Amino acid sequence: MDLSIIIVNYRAWSSLSVTLDCLKNILNEQFDFEVVVVDNCSQDGQLNRFSELYPHYKFIENTGNWGFADACNLGARSTSRNCFLFLNPDTLPNAAAIEALRAACPALVLHR
Repeated sequence: MDLSIIIVNYRAWSSLSVTLDCLKNILNEQFDFEVVVVDNCSQDGQLNRFSELYPHYKFIENTGNWGFADACNLGARSTSRNCFLFLNPDTLPNAAAIEALRAACPALVLHR
């Protein structure tokens, strides 16, 4: 599947269990996807820690807290994939949700 999962974070690193659960849950799925985490300039020193814990994910620090949509667009521009799943860090995506997106994605006609 040509999927990028884009997670937008703003100061949610401190809720380590919630954010870690989200990242771990994605890691357990058996789909071909890329994960991009966009941090909206949390400035709490946790971005490097998470990027070390998950080196196979792409981490981007935004220049400011310009909102969810701005971070989503930044994440989408950083990937070459054509189907996007935008998440907050407190969500727990599962195989059924990703499969439903995969089934619908060809019909969505996403173009760059």
